[in-house]
Amino acid sequence: RFMPDELTTFYHTPAYETLTEAQRLRYNQLNALYFNEQTMFFEKALARNVLGHFLANPLPETLKSGLRQFMTEEEQHSAMFHDLNQKCAPVIYGRRDFHFIQVPEVAAKVLDFISKRPTWFPFLLWLMHLQEERAMFFGRTFLKYADWLEPHFVAVQRRHLADEIGHVHWDEELRDWVWPRTGLLLRRFNIQIFRWMIEEYFSTPKRSAGSLISAL
Repeated sequence: RFMPDELTTFYHTPAYETLTEAQRLRYNQLNALYFNEQTMFFEKALARNVLGHFLANPLPETLKSGLRQFMTEEEQHSAMFHDLNQKCAPVIYGRRDFHFIQVPEVAAKVLDFISKRPTWFPFLLWLMHLQEERAMFFGRTFLKYADWLEPHFVAVQRRHLADEIGHVHWDEELRDWVWPRTGLLLRRFNIQIFRWMIEEYFSTPKRSAGSLISAL
């Protein structure tokens, strides 16, 4: 297995019991590839633009130094997850980073626009914090079951977890710098967007979870 079964979606449904062991194994492996895509997507589509914006603007030097390291490590993580997916599924990932995650062109342009303006859309900082803490939870669960998992996936998660601890700290510092400087109306606007994103993308499995079943 590439990841703990309990971190996969289908595992928690009654229909999972109808699968053969070979089918469960394949679903587990596909889910791990998708999980790697998720990590790459947030690091490439979100963190790079958000961090780049703040590095180009005045900040306390200690925070700026941490953000430089943050960005460097995020780029290393993306390369690490891409290499792992490519080695496991070279036909799928030979020429692209994403297979299960397909973002419409309009949505990609909107995300690129807002992620380059995080002082207008500080909900992005809360979203990054959520993703970092989620990654830490996943990483610790990988290590908990390390003896039963494919060693390369465990090694990548161990490296990722070690860096994410520092990233959560920088997320908090950046959020504490930006949020108090955000006006009340803009705060309320961002809270509504963040609430919608949680409901749409995090509370219930939807698009990519269905793509995994289709692939299986």
